[in-house]
Amino acid sequence: MLSQKYFPHVVSTLYAIILSTVMTLFMTVFATGTIEFPQIIWSILIAILVVTVAGLIFPAGKRGDEFAAKNGLEEGTIRFILLSSIFPTLYFTVIMTFVGTIRATGFTKSFWELYVISLLAGLPVAYIVSVISAPYVMKLARLICPQSTELPLEEAPQEERPQAE
Repeated sequence: MLSQKYFPHVVSTLYAIILSTVMTLFMTVFATGTIEFPQIIWSILIAILVVTVAGLIFPAGKRGDEFAAKNGLEEGTIRFILLSSIFPTLYFTVIMTFVGTIRATGFTKSFWELYVISLLAGLPVAYIVSVISAPYVMKLARLICPQSTELPLEEAPQEERPQAE
C-alpha cells in the first residue's frame, strides 16, 4: 500500500489506464474499422504513456476538481463528478485522439479531417467513461492509498518531562 500523499498520482494513473484503453479501442475501430491484436496492445500502452506524461505536465483532473468546488459543489456528489469531469475529458481526449489518429492512419492528407471527426465522436464516449468510472477509480485509489490513522509527528502528543528547576 502507498502513502496518502501518492493518492492524486494513483487516481491519475488509474484514469490513464481506463480512458486510454477504452479510447484506443474506440478510435482504432472508428478510424480503421478493425482491431488487429498485437498492434492494439502497443497502441494502448503508448496511449497510457502519453496520457500519464500529459497528466504530469498539466494536472487536468485537479483543475476540474477545483473548478467544481469553486462552483459550490460538494465532493463526491453526482453534480460534482459531472462538472469536474468536463475539463480533464477535453484535455485528455484531444491528446489521445491526436496520438490515436496518427497511430491508426499515419499523417496522411486526410489526417486533420479524420482527427476532427474522431475527436467529435470520441468526446461523448470519453465523458461517459470518465463519469461512470469516477466512483470506481476513487474506491480503488482509496484501497491502494488508505488514510493513515496515525498522527503526524508534529501533532503527536509530547510526553511530559519533569522540568529542571
